[in-house]
Amino acid sequence: LDERSETIGPLQEDGLRSLRASGVVSDATLVWRSGLPSWQPFQTCFASPVTVGSKRSAAAYSMDEMTFGEGEPRHRSSGTGKASSSTRARASKSVDDGKVDAALEKERRRQKENQEAKKAKEGWFSLQRNTSVYVKGLPSDAVEGEVEEYFSKCGVIKLDEEGRPKVKIYSDPETGAPKGDGLVTYLKRPSVELACQILDGAQFRPGSHPLSVSEAKFEMKGEAYVKKKRKAGAASSKVLKMIAERQEQKALDWSGFDGEREHRARDVTAVLKFMFDPREAEASGSGGEDAFFAELEADVRSECQTKCGDIESVTIYRHNPQGVVLVLFRLPQSAAKCVSVMHGRWFGGKQIEADLY
Repeated sequence: LDERSETIGPLQEDGLRSLRASGVVSDATLVWRSGLPSWQPFQTCFASPVTVGSKRSAAAYSMDEMTFGEGEPRHRSSGTGKASSSTRARASKSVDDGKVDAALEKERRRQKENQEAKKAKEGWFSLQRNTSVYVKGLPSDAVEGEVEEYFSKCGVIKLDEEGRPKVKIYSDPETGAPKGDGLVTYLKRPSVELACQILDGAQFRPGSHPLSVSEAKFEMKGEAYVKKKRKAGAASSKVLKMIAERQEQKALDWSGFDGEREHRARDVTAVLKFMFDPREAEASGSGGEDAFFAELEADVRSECQTKCGDIESVTIYRHNPQGVVLVLFRLPQSAAKCVSVMHGRWFGGKQIEADLY
């Protein structure tokens, strides 16, 4: 309430304190908020908060509730409706209309930003732990079971609520024919990185086009995220728990440990590149191809076992254009030694690149 008995506002408490800090209002300026019997000096009002009457704070009132319309009284009265002359004398400091308007506009912007931020929280969220890969270049006759088997080389495929592998092949909405792309969801995040490193550029089948494997990116469709309702007949929490336990056991088995897992897979796995040329294997025919890779596995196992330490498994990615071989060791120091020994060496006329998984 300024010296002309005209109201300014409404303002939330933070906005009013901001006006006080900037000198637009003084300690003697009259203010009113819910619970006060009459207009009070700023200093009195905020030095001793009043809790008489309604328990709602000023911040709890909406803009409509605190705005005067045409024809409505501009004074809140109760018993002593007007401030005393001595109080008015203390409020004689003039008010800069420009500063008041600027402060009011700033407060309105702040409230609008808060509302937009609240709305955004109720909308789409960003995926913090993405375990899916997007695949392009699948043969038109590829089926989900075949895709699951192929991509399980890089980790355990996650199961849905019905216990089925989360593998999806996209189809044309009009014709229903497969489009040649799909989505594969792993149980663990490191499998995504391995699949992008090992399977990107590899052939799904001998002679087929190279695959394009990348981390899946999810885009917003619609104005807000709507949580899917649980389908009738969906698995119970007990069944879901059993599915999760089964997946966890498969993850341990895939990493080469039947009992308790002592080390992370990335610490005990060496990745060897350019160990072979897929074209050489294909040129030897189907029977010769199997013999080619059997001999390669024996050579790798013998060399790494002798110079580096105990080996759990050797995995050859037959159709990878970079000739990738994964060697899983029992101990991290063995994997580290393998990288040190094998990196830069020549094997079959090609220089090897070695690194940890």
